Amino acid sequence: MSGHPENVADRKGSLALIFVSALFLVPIALLLALFIRESHKNIDFVNKEIAGLDYAQTVWPVITDVLSTQGERLGVVANRWDKIRKAGEANDREMGTLGARVALGRAMSQAGNAHQAAGRILDAAIALLNTIDDGSNLTLDTDLESFYVMDSATVRLPALAIHSLGLEGGDAIPESDSDVDTPPIVRRGSNAVVATFQASLLAFDRSVTAVVRASGDPHPTLSTARNRIDAIAATLIQAVGQDATGSANPAGGARVAALNQALIQAESRYWDIATAQLHHLLEARAARMQRAQWNNLLAVVAVCAGIFLIVGLMAFSANRGLDKIAKVFRTK
Repeated sequence: MSGHPENVADRKGSLALIFVSALFLVPIALLLALFIRESHKNIDFVNKEIAGLDYAQTVWPVITDVLSTQGERLGVVANRWDKIRKAGEANDREMGTLGARVALGRAMSQAGNAHQAAGRILDAAIALLNTIDDGSNLTLDTDLESFYVMDSATVRLPALAIHSLGLEGGDAIPESDSDVDTPPIVRRGSNAVVATFQASLLAFDRSVTAVVRASGDPHPTLSTARNRIDAIAATLIQAVGQDATGSANPAGGARVAALNQALIQAESRYWDIATAQLHHLLEARAARMQRAQWNNLLAVVAVCAGIFLIVGLMAFSANRGLDKIAKVFRTK
């Protein structure tokens, strides 16, 4: 039995109502797809920053090794290559860092004068760090707090470390032929070398201050590490000035070298703290984006389910009302 024509019409009317309601899901689905794609894009952006930071962490030890040994033990530096190579093989294609990594590998494998080789390694390591920053989106970070943490650690800190070399005088690593801003080798304590070092220190301090200003957080561990660098740098500059004027004792050169070693250790401490905090900031942001994506998806599903429920109840209620009216007419 096909039922009364009125019942068939009622059912068709309910189905039509549900179908019309379902049509509204089409633009919702399109908007949802756009939202998911944009969310994934933002999450991928942050994940690429995290990968770039991990890559940069394999390069920094090369810089500190060369600085702390004054290029005398490059075999220690060469031991860092395996980690750099593995990180590069995982990220070079996405970040466009292959050329810079190959250049560093070439510099680390070249023989010759130890100081000249060390200068080439430093140039190549700084160039690779800069390329990683650009290729991994770290320099494009729109969050001011994480941007300035990155800037202080991977841009300002290496420059500060490099510019301390000239303070040790004629035995320091010489300037190479590249365009990387390494200090000229001139008389220890000369105004040019000290001024360059002080400018790098000022740029570093401003970057750390910007972290605190942008976040509204005092960042006590970061600030303490920065203050340690400032204190050693001030003592180092004073010692260099005394040595240059001849007022220091014969051990003045050894004191400068010892202070420079202490400065390298303080810089490494800052690097460890800053990169750990940057990791935390980026991972927390990625986690927030993931949660927001899932929350929004659940909200859309709940809204769609609510729409279907309401439409279904309306159709059911309308059918019951129409059935009653139809029964009244059929009894007459």
